[in-house]
Amino acid sequence: MTETISSLAKKIATNFEKNERVVAGRLLIQFIKLIDKEKYLAGRNFYAYIRYLDDVVDEGKNPKKTKVFLRNEIRFLESLKSNDFKISGDTDPYHELVVQGLANTDRKKEVIQNLINGIKGFYLDTIAILYNKPLPEIYQVKRNSLNLLSYLEVLSYVLFKRSFSGDRDSEEFDKIISAWAELDALRDYHEDFAAGLVLFSRRDLKKHKLNLEAGEKVPKEFDSLHKELKIQNIITILKNLGSLNKSTLPLIFRLTFQLYFLRGISKLAERKPMGETKIIFAQNKLEA
Repeated sequence: MTETISSLAKKIATNFEKNERVVAGRLLIQFIKLIDKEKYLAGRNFYAYIRYLDDVVDEGKNPKKTKVFLRNEIRFLESLKSNDFKISGDTDPYHELVVQGLANTDRKKEVIQNLINGIKGFYLDTIAILYNKPLPEIYQVKRNSLNLLSYLEVLSYVLFKRSFSGDRDSEEFDKIISAWAELDALRDYHEDFAAGLVLFSRRDLKKHKLNLEAGEKVPKEFDSLHKELKIQNIITILKNLGSLNKSTLPLIFRLTFQLYFLRGISKLAERKPMGETKIIFAQNKLEA
């Protein structure tokens, strides 16, 4: 018997929750489950959708095709606004995930806009992969904000029907977001480099004389960059973590995100430098 698009979407969401490899992400979903089952289902669906897009981008095999894919996803989300947040004739179960999530969400337009913002961040990653170069600093800052804040905004609208009040203009919070982006890059460097994605600044690459060439082994100079940025960004996050308390959202939500950041720091502390590991830069594109 052929499965319906609705049952396929539910199966994807269930499997995602069981198999999600990011521990902090799993804990976040469980936190929502404790608050409200319907909101939990919506939050889980949106997170599964974002992680699906993230995996497509991180594969890095065909960035030109990925750019088209991401533009189509933005068109899909835009179309929901004019179609009463429903789809007709769409056979993509990941689109059904979004529609099912919206059914349990009051602030639908705001959620859709932040999903679009997240995709725009992925689009910037795809450009970096296409050229195998780090983005100019102004675009890197924009990418960090789009990638990291968009889903937090989605959750805030799902759970509390409002945005992170005040945090967008907080200098301390901006520092956390920038540091968190670099911690992500330091933790996931193996996968990023294989895709041809460089999330470190041009300034830091130049300082450590790190030259990355497609098809070549990542130079040993990366270890000195890794060590310096790890210490620097852990200190930045710990110094500015209190800025989350400037949000007007409930205390338990703020504490959960503080734990989320602390969990990320502990995982990075376990991550060893490259050492003798052989990593070929942009290997995925070469194998495509």
